[in-house]
Amino acid sequence: MRSELKGELQLILTPRLIHYLTVLQLPILDLVQTLKQEIQTNPALEEIEAESEEETGEEIEDIFGELDLYLPESREEETNIFENVPAPPENIFSHLDRQIRARFRGEELRIALALLYDLDHEGMLHTPEEELAAKLGVETRLVAEIRARLKQLDPVGCFSYNSIEALKAQLEADGYGPDSPEYQALNSLSGEEVDPEILKKLSKYHPKPGLKYSKDLPQYVIPDIIVTWHGDDLIGFHNDDPIPRVRLRRELIDIIKAPNAFTKEEVRFAREKLRAAKNLLVAIAERNQTLNRLAQLLVETQKEYFLKGEDFIKPLTMRYVAENLNLSVSTISRAVSGKYLESPRGIMPLKKFFISGQVDEKRSRILKRIEELLRQEDRKRPLSDAEIARILSEEGFVISRRTVTKYRQELGYGRKGKR
Repeated sequence: MRSELKGELQLILTPRLIHYLTVLQLPILDLVQTLKQEIQTNPALEEIEAESEEETGEEIEDIFGELDLYLPESREEETNIFENVPAPPENIFSHLDRQIRARFRGEELRIALALLYDLDHEGMLHTPEEELAAKLGVETRLVAEIRARLKQLDPVGCFSYNSIEALKAQLEADGYGPDSPEYQALNSLSGEEVDPEILKKLSKYHPKPGLKYSKDLPQYVIPDIIVTWHGDDLIGFHNDDPIPRVRLRRELIDIIKAPNAFTKEEVRFAREKLRAAKNLLVAIAERNQTLNRLAQLLVETQKEYFLKGEDFIKPLTMRYVAENLNLSVSTISRAVSGKYLESPRGIMPLKKFFISGQVDEKRSRILKRIEELLRQEDRKRPLSDAEIARILSEEGFVISRRTVTKYRQELGYGRKGKR
């Protein structure tokens, strides 16, 4: 669209901007629901078949240009087209997030949320405690302590690394200790025969506790952004396939262009409905533009990850992306919230590529310190990655050897034998 939202300086929350920010925050399924509801209630919008001929971008601009001549800015309170959209059903993530924010504060909350972000829909974790601790710049012991407390939340057993651990957490919550037959039976499920009565008791527990909420989750995720191959190049763009194709109804446009031929009530009605439809379509177009720009930036910054895998991901901050796209941090936060990306490496949440500013600052300090150690090392006896990790740990930076290797390569230094 013609207008492009700038940074956060002198930001004025006009009705148009409010529409844009509201639409931007909607994941694609919620956006589709909102648009379909507006099609049903607003006669200024009509849905067309996907194969039907749509207006080109220039034709849409011309139509909006016409509307600008006949639709003066309304001084009345604008109708909120989003107020009747039902809230999405609670899923395992929102259910746990609510409990976490009620029980944790400060550094503990940061660690708890990092563990939540690693959770899958079954309630299981995948990133080892040591690796997560290194990413957060905290001791592994602290991550383990927080994880133990998280396993006690409802549903009990989430934040486990496997089903046996999840079942043990549920047994402990019901008062069964490690010496109980029920607890011991879990260690024998793949081995010796287990008493049928004990198996009957165990059957009431959930090996994958997160699935208790699976009925509230879609059976698949529809990505908002797609990264794919185009010849030899990776490209990124917003996914508009699920979004209904719509256009403004010409009959209502004709009414406001020739108001003397219609009653005042008919003109007022046409203006009101066209204004609401225009605001929504402009907001969707600007949402798509923002997601396109975000997709392109992710391709540029994460190309090695898409090509080579997890070890090559480059965590970003909201501020870095905001500055590169000339948008506000809050706008980027809305663009990322609840959305997914599909790539040659599968479907993943956009938040996978982001870290907090505090974590980014600590990462920068670690990178700087590693570079200092490498510059100052004895050339006849260069430091190994394990030695660098030990030095950093003694200085208060808890970090794994594997992470040191990753950071060293990022700084452009070869391994010990090559320096």
